[in-house]
Amino acid sequence: MSLNEFVITDAGYIGEHNKVRTAVDLLREFEPMALSFDPRGYCICSSRGKDSRVLEALAQIAGVKYFILHNITGIDPPELVYFHREVTKEQRAAGITVVDQMYDESMWQLFMKKLIPPIRRIRYCCQELKERGGEGCLCGTGVRWAESNSRASGRNSFEVLGKGKAKILLNDNDDGRRQFEHCTSKGKFVINAIISWSDGDIWDFSKEYQTRQCCLYFKGFPRLGCVGCPQSGECQRRKEFAFWPGFERLWIYWFERVRQMRNEKGLKNDFKSGKDWFGWWLSDKAQEMPIEGQLEMFGDDL
Repeated sequence: MSLNEFVITDAGYIGEHNKVRTAVDLLREFEPMALSFDPRGYCICSSRGKDSRVLEALAQIAGVKYFILHNITGIDPPELVYFHREVTKEQRAAGITVVDQMYDESMWQLFMKKLIPPIRRIRYCCQELKERGGEGCLCGTGVRWAESNSRASGRNSFEVLGKGKAKILLNDNDDGRRQFEHCTSKGKFVINAIISWSDGDIWDFSKEYQTRQCCLYFKGFPRLGCVGCPQSGECQRRKEFAFWPGFERLWIYWFERVRQMRNEKGLKNDFKSGKDWFGWWLSDKAQEMPIEGQLEMFGDDL
C-alpha cells in the first residue's frame, strides 16, 4: 500500500501502528513552531539512510510542511550517492524542496588541517561534513535509541545541548537523545520523532508503507554512512574497505601525506608508513583507546 492510499483522520489515526500514530501526532503538534521559524516548515535532515527515509515518509503522511536538507560528505558509498540522486529527482518532481549542501572543506582537507585521523571520541568530520545547516529551523532527525549500545535512563524529555553540557552531535544515536531538543550552540531546535523505534519497526514501516531504501541494506550492510567511519566497529570497517577498495587506497594515501606533514613539522609520529598508521587506526583497539592514550601517541594535537 502506498503513502497516498492512507486516509488520515483528524485524530491522526493511521492503521494499527501506534508508533506511526505517535510520530505523526508529534510532527503535527510542532508544525506551527516549525513554520514560525521557516516558512518552508520542518528541516528534515536526511542522510538517505533507512531512518531518514522513514522520517521523510512520516512527514508526508502527517501532511506537514517540510523541506529536506542533505549534506554532501564526499565519502559516502557510491550506491548511496546514486540512491540520493534518484530520490531527489523524484521528490523535486513531486514539488518537495531538497537542499544539497556542499562542505567547505573535504575530509582530506580536514585531515591535513588536524594532522590526526578522526577517532571514535573525536569525530571532527561529523561536525564539518554532516552537521551543517538547519540553523534557525525546527530540524527533524532520524536518530534512534536502538542504534546506541545502551538505553537511556533517568533523563527528561527536554534537553538543552550546548555550553555547559557534554556535546552531542545531531546525527548521533546517543542514548542521551530526547524526542525534543534545543541546541543553543547551533541555534537549532531538534525533534526526534522515531527515537523509540526498533530496527524491526523501521523495516515493518518501510514494507507496509512502500518506503524505498538503498540497495546496500540488502547486500549485508545494516548501517550506512561515511566509508571508514570510526563510529563503526573494526569488522564493519574492514568489510566496507573490502567492498570499496578504492576508498582504502584513498585513506592510505592521505595517511601517508599527513604522516609526512607531521615529520616536516617535527611532530610526534610512531608510524613508519601511511599503511602502518591506517592499519592501526582501523583496529577496535585504537578506537577504544582513551583520549589520554591518544594524547601520548600524538602529543598535544588532539
